[in-house]
Amino acid sequence: MPYMEAVVREVWRMHPVVPIVGRKVSAGAAVDGAAGATLGQFKLEPGQSTWVGLNHIIKSDPRWQEATGEMHPANFNPDRFLTPEGREQGTQLVFGAGSRSCLGERLAWLDLKVMLATLMRAYQFKLAAPAEIGGFPFPVAKINCSRFTRTP
Repeated sequence: MPYMEAVVREVWRMHPVVPIVGRKVSAGAAVDGAAGATLGQFKLEPGQSTWVGLNHIIKSDPRWQEATGEMHPANFNPDRFLTPEGREQGTQLVFGAGSRSCLGERLAWLDLKVMLATLMRAYQFKLAAPAEIGGFPFPVAKINCSRFTRTP
């Protein structure tokens, strides 16, 4: 089970389920006595909305950024989540972090593990050649969206 969890975490690292989250600076936020907050070099005023690119944060994690070989950020390597650095708090942002983290995280992990274990017992899996699936880690359906209409 630890390796299966590491594989899922690595898939989520490379292809985050939620690539962007939106936040609004609360009215009571203050930095150095002044109202507002800072995000990197940017000052945000109370009430101002911002979007945070989790995709960028995850892919530019300093734990892996300088790595070479199998641990390079561009390589799929679940073993990175079996290392002490990979087990640290904050290595995954799929369910959020801190006071705004998802309350259903443990239930989601339990459901995911049961589903994957059931699938692995019932089926045999093999890797498809990258040319067969267009470079994506999963089959992609091409749909002509112009045929759909919106109803009020």
